[in-house]
Amino acid sequence: MELAFENTRYFDLRRWGLATTYLNKPVHGMNVNADGNDFFTRTQVVDRYFDRQYFFPIPQGEIDIDKNLVQNIGY
Repeated sequence: MELAFENTRYFDLRRWGLATTYLNKPVHGMNVNADGNDFFTRTQVVDRYFDRQYFFPIPQGEIDIDKNLVQNIGY
């Protein structure tokens, strides 16, 4: 059961394989450089990019212990 504000959405999206769908979108916010009603103008804050971060590198010490382990692609 997913609970709101449990602070694990990022890791859930990675585990479900949906991170590239939901995390490759720009982040929008308020225009902090303006005053009055212009403050409430929707402004792009940053353009996020999620590429191959589904797997983290396996520490070299673990690979040295178990010779059957293979480093994840890209590391």
